[in-house]
Amino acid sequence: MPTIHRIRLDGEGTEVVGALESNGFTVVVPGRKPMESGRSIEKRDRRIVQVKASSTARGASVHFEFRGPVPGYRVRLRKDFVEILVSAPEDGVAAR
Repeated sequence: MPTIHRIRLDGEGTEVVGALESNGFTVVVPGRKPMESGRSIEKRDRRIVQVKASSTARGASVHFEFRGPVPGYRVRLRKDFVEILVSAPEDGVAAR
């Protein structure tokens, strides 16, 4: 069972553009702005070092940075939310 993290957007998104990085990933939802920072996600999962949601010229940018290896994840749009599904931790270290 994955852990689902959600960040509200200013409206429904139509596409997600992503880029994989060595310690995480960044996704952009063109033409949208994030309505929250994503900082509360960091407090709920010890594997996550930083979550940064910002408004850029390209759209809403969401950056996830992990401690150690990047777990399996999936990003999807659900109405006016971008949802990030992160695979369950193998040893139960996610919950705080």
